[in-house]
Amino acid sequence: MYVHDFPPGLLSAVDMVEVNPKQGKTEDEIKSTVNAAVDLLLGCFGRVREGSHDPDYKITNV
Repeated sequence: MYVHDFPPGLLSAVDMVEVNPKQGKTEDEIKSTVNAAVDLLLGCFGRVREGSHDPDYKITNV
């Protein structure tokens, strides 16, 4: 995988070269391979594990 971020902090390109689900021997291994690739790409575009947030989202003090 190649990630280009110029200017710094701004993603301008992602190149996922190969994802080969045929390497999995079971349905679970195949799903795991594909899901890992999808999660990696979505993370590059701003999704975080706890969900996606607006860029201006702020945690308020309660």
